[in-house]
Amino acid sequence: SFPTRRSSDLLLAEKFLYSFINKTPQPQPGSVNWAKAKEKDVEALREVMKMLSDAQLHKFPSIETLSKTAMMSSTKLKTRFKQIYGMKLYEFYNHHRLLQAREMLRTGNYSVKQVGVNIGFSNLSNFAKAFRKEFGILPREILRSSPQTTAGPDRRSN
Repeated sequence: SFPTRRSSDLLLAEKFLYSFINKTPQPQPGSVNWAKAKEKDVEALREVMKMLSDAQLHKFPSIETLSKTAMMSSTKLKTRFKQIYGMKLYEFYNHHRLLQAREMLRTGNYSVKQVGVNIGFSNLSNFAKAFRKEFGILPREILRSSPQTTAGPDRRSN
């Protein structure tokens, strides 16, 4: 009688879940509430995106801070953010600060050290590794190919 007991347990669990889901109001796809909920999430995630891509941000904010900004749980924030932007929160933050670094290096006005520190890296080796992982070249190679031949006093020519 083991299979019968197991199937009755499954039926009981299914009934419990069904009653729980029906008691918890959730917007249904296609309804006005569903559209508002999705719109609200997208707007909240846009605020998080702006926060993470801010050039003045030198340290990754805590997940708690980001969750409060988005007014959603950390799990929902992480899941929805990746669905919409295609990257995890820290990946997005790191990608944008490395884009900023690449643009600074292309000007030829900053040394690799100045750029690394400016975007929040205290360890230049970690900056170089992250940069290479993102773009396939080292930061100094961008400097060498920059149109200007002089930068600040920290730039060394090779």
